[in-house]
Amino acid sequence: MERNQVNHNYAPVVIFGYNRVDKLRKCIEALMECDGIGHTEIFLYIDGPKDQIDEYAVNKVKEYTRKLKEQSRFLNMKIKYQERNLGLAESVISGITEIINQYGKVIVLEDDILVTSDFLLFMNGALDAFQNDGKVWSISTNTLSNHKIKECREDILWTYRGECWGWASWADRWNKVDWEVSDYNKFINNKKCQRVFNRGGRDMTQLLQMQHDGKINSWAIRWCYQQYKENMITVFSKYPKSYNIGLDGSGTNCGGETTRLPETQLEKTWNFRYSNKNTVLLKEFQKKRFFEFWRQKLGGYWYALAEVEHCLLCRKNNEEFLTIKAGVFKDYRSPMICEVQGEKYIFATQLKKNTLQRSVALFRLNQRNRIEKEQILLADKTSREFLSLLYMREKYYLLTRDCKNDLFVFYEMGQDVFTWKKYAVLEITENLVNTVATYINDRVYLTGSLLESNADNRAVFVQFEIVDFFNPGKISSVLKWKGSDNNYYSIHAGNWFYREGVRYRALEKSTRKQRGKSVIIEEIVENTQEGKKTKMLEEITVNSVECELPAFIYRKLGVSAYSYLEGYEVLELLVQHFSLGRLGAKLLRKIQR
Repeated sequence: MERNQVNHNYAPVVIFGYNRVDKLRKCIEALMECDGIGHTEIFLYIDGPKDQIDEYAVNKVKEYTRKLKEQSRFLNMKIKYQERNLGLAESVISGITEIINQYGKVIVLEDDILVTSDFLLFMNGALDAFQNDGKVWSISTNTLSNHKIKECREDILWTYRGECWGWASWADRWNKVDWEVSDYNKFINNKKCQRVFNRGGRDMTQLLQMQHDGKINSWAIRWCYQQYKENMITVFSKYPKSYNIGLDGSGTNCGGETTRLPETQLEKTWNFRYSNKNTVLLKEFQKKRFFEFWRQKLGGYWYALAEVEHCLLCRKNNEEFLTIKAGVFKDYRSPMICEVQGEKYIFATQLKKNTLQRSVALFRLNQRNRIEKEQILLADKTSREFLSLLYMREKYYLLTRDCKNDLFVFYEMGQDVFTWKKYAVLEITENLVNTVATYINDRVYLTGSLLESNADNRAVFVQFEIVDFFNPGKISSVLKWKGSDNNYYSIHAGNWFYREGVRYRALEKSTRKQRGKSVIIEEIVENTQEGKKTKMLEEITVNSVECELPAFIYRKLGVSAYSYLEGYEVLELLVQHFSLGRLGAKLLRKIQR
């Protein structure tokens, strides 16, 4: 089939919501940016509250959705508010049945699904192209994203398993489903049938068992079971066009796991053909589900054996080119990418896990975007953290913190980046964390955070001005301002940086139980006596970080630091890493201490 401009009657879009107004708003806003939204009918199903406590959040959703009808970009919008709480499974089954039997086809979203601007074009084109294909059960756009899939020539890939994070199908397929799974007992006693069913993933039979036993309430696994019985496939777009932002514990059947935002490509035309021989996506899904299955089987034991580590992810123009992984006895933190004498370097703190000794590590980034072997700066027995690198009056200065004596120590660069001499020592009595230095209008400032309560990671911003910096014998500090907010957002997480002439800062967003959940990027709008007026631009979460860390071996927990220079980004990832070597090292360190 030749590539042609998509031309078709648009299928209706059904969206299921409940009590998450922020996520529903993002879902709707993304959908409104889609090509063809003006020709699309929207059906919103809002489930009822479970109790009085839940009623407030559901009312917020109702208040927002009532205003949506005023948006003229939708051809037609109908909203149905359930009087009682049906639960996700019953709500989806009843809602889709009502609409799909009226229109013959449907596109389905839940309130935590975001889509790309070409989502509707692809979905409607695929619905037309595969409607009469007796092998295609459904269409999905939540494709895995890795180099093997990107190298495929086909626009359409396939698996034996449907994905519910942005999907579409037809009435004749939907109406075949036996929602009661009346042949379950026959199936569960037939190992051959289970092996065939598990072609879609090692966890398929387990999920069906959990559904039968009442441990989960999933319409999706019953939908997939009927697909197996019909021996049909789900076709996928090569590039992801939908993704889930609700894997934070707020949704149904989705706990606190993480998924990354996809690296995608906007398109206008597709060759709507799939090759039976191209099983790349099938194999990648099977591998992913295999790891997830065993991690779920191991449950809490896996997390007890896994070690929390820090990795550094390097990327350019949002594309990963290197991950600096932690070693068995060391990892790296607080990165900053800088240019020194025309060369790009990554400065970081190296932590030796067995002795807790900290050192300043330096990585050179060569012309091929490869990291050369690390060099340890100021190599002696002093435990010190890297904080910042400053370029002032045609000289480079390195700021470190003496961990034993809790002193801020500045070093001046010698003939090259590997040679440094002590310049000045500064003592600040406040318990500062995540401190960075910045140089503005011939003045030096230290910005950091005061942890008000180490128990729940709340903090306030503070900034000190360094007095007489260029007279090292008289160097001192004076408190410039202290923030009034005591919250989880106010921990500094990287250097100040410029992007296209605009000044930004990175903040570490934490939770009560975890430091470094995500990084907030803010634009500096105005300097004031009380601090800085800022405008939030983006939040970098583990969902938005794409890196080749095997899902079973690594579990991404958060993003705790960020650095930027001329399109290059370095992020500090907090991960749980499982291996027998790390388990042994962890036990050895406990014995040594």
